[in-house]
Amino acid sequence: MLTHKPPPVYIIILSYIVGLGFLSWLIIHKGINDTFLLLFLIPNIISAYYYKRGVFLSLHLLSGMVSLGITYTIAADFREPLSTTLSALIASYIIAEFIHNIACAHRQVENALRDTKNLFQSLIDSLPQNIFSKDLEGRFTFANKSYCITEGRTLSEILGKNDFDLHPPELARKYRQDDVGIMQKGETFETVEEHLPLGGTPRYVRTVKAPVYNVKGEIDGILGIFWDVTEEKLAEVALQEHSERLESLVAQRTTELQAQYARLNAILRSTADGIIVTDNEGKIIQANPVAQGWLTHQLSPEDADILRMATQEIAQKLYQVQGTSEETILLELTGIDIELRGASLAAAITPAEVAALQPPDDILSGKDNNGTPAAVIAAHNVSHLKAMTRMQASFVSNVSHELRTPVTTIKLYVDLLQKRPDRSQHYLAALAQAADQQTRLVADILNLSRIDAGHLQLKRSTVDVSHLIQQCVAEMTLTIARERQMAINYYPAPRPLIASIDIQRIAQAVNHMITNSVQYTLPGGKITVSTGKAWKNDRQWANVQVTDTGIGIPEHELPYIFERFRRGEQAQEMRASGTGLGLAIVKEIVELHGGRVEVTSELGQGSTFTLWIPLQK
Repeated sequence: MLTHKPPPVYIIILSYIVGLGFLSWLIIHKGINDTFLLLFLIPNIISAYYYKRGVFLSLHLLSGMVSLGITYTIAADFREPLSTTLSALIASYIIAEFIHNIACAHRQVENALRDTKNLFQSLIDSLPQNIFSKDLEGRFTFANKSYCITEGRTLSEILGKNDFDLHPPELARKYRQDDVGIMQKGETFETVEEHLPLGGTPRYVRTVKAPVYNVKGEIDGILGIFWDVTEEKLAEVALQEHSERLESLVAQRTTELQAQYARLNAILRSTADGIIVTDNEGKIIQANPVAQGWLTHQLSPEDADILRMATQEIAQKLYQVQGTSEETILLELTGIDIELRGASLAAAITPAEVAALQPPDDILSGKDNNGTPAAVIAAHNVSHLKAMTRMQASFVSNVSHELRTPVTTIKLYVDLLQKRPDRSQHYLAALAQAADQQTRLVADILNLSRIDAGHLQLKRSTVDVSHLIQQCVAEMTLTIARERQMAINYYPAPRPLIASIDIQRIAQAVNHMITNSVQYTLPGGKITVSTGKAWKNDRQWANVQVTDTGIGIPEHELPYIFERFRRGEQAQEMRASGTGLGLAIVKEIVELHGGRVEVTSELGQGSTFTLWIPLQK
């Protein structure tokens, strides 16, 4: 606001009216030269200026008095009327006051501008941000206190300089390119860039630059502001590095989980057991292919319902217990026995972990997989175990029977021998036969026991299979075949059959085959043994065939003849001697050599047994 104190009345009368009035009269009449005009103008202007500034009041009074004296002197010389002089003085006062107000307003505007400039400078210098301006040539025209401190220079060392005077060349070129781009596009520019103070370490700053326009609307330079964001930048870099490490760990963990899921998928799809996942109510959520097959089409609808109810029962029990115990149920279904063994997932891990560990659909297939897994149930097919149990019971029963028979015979003939010594030779022969049968039975049982326990070690040697079989045929011809009055014909392969075998065990297997054919062939029958070579499954095999003209084997008994203590119905009717273990031993010995045994038979016509033994490559 522009204010000033008006001068006293007597000062106006003595100074402005008299002095400036006379000056106006001189202008009207033009009766005075320029020298006198300046003489009267200068003291009044000087006095008015300094008076309004509040100083040199005496100078203003003195100039007024001088003007008054000159006015009366000149007026007297011109002899002008007083009324004319006063009119001129009034007009001159108005003009003088107007000029005076303009001068005062100008002065006060200057003072206000100076105060505003000082306030702006103080405000800019108090800001922590660095502020500067440049002209079109890139020279600094302004810099606040913070910028000077950042640069480590005084304001006089910055003004008039450019970036090449203050910064390294590469950094200066970048700054200049940014400035030129801003002035060409007329757009505000914002970025985070590296700043290198004088003698300092590099810092990161966020910079905002904008074009500066003059009164004509033309770009006259740029205005810039920047502040230190080094800590933010370092934190951002550290966060980025941490994020990258985290992403790497996540990727690594994801790969591990994918590998685990792949292994789990392979295990669950290849396992012979059924795997069922249920919720806490026993509802089936997911099932692997084996369990899915049982539940959908392999079991009858009734048995499938029994399996579902059993899994539901196990899951509900586990949920009620909420412990680490296991639940087991044995189901005896049609044609299959299944043992269900369930465990609670919630007992080992938290519900959140249960949800996180829920396997994807490609691991366990199921129609409804929206529930929360609570229990996992393994369904194991124990049919073969129960069959083995039954076989074991049958084995014990058969062994007991077979052992008891020769023992009973021995006791009988010992008793007869005591009663009828005269028939001792006959009784001793029967005793020897019973003892031999007992010895063979015990030997066969021991052989099978060693095979089952894995204690039977093969002592391999390279031999001609044909030659070995020839020795076996010769030995059997001298013993069993001669007693039974039947011939054994042998037809060897035209060329040697070289194989790596255990000679004793293969001879044992062949002898059992020939003995079996002799026992089930009537007197006068014929037995043929032959060897040959054949390609099968991309390798060479030696085959040993034993063919008889015996009673033959019913077709329904063929799948079971290699079972232990298995004796056909006709064998039992014929009361043929034997332990029922011979063919079982043949099968085990040949399979230990990597081979196999086959049989073909026609009831009433005879049978053919074939051993396949791999030859050396």
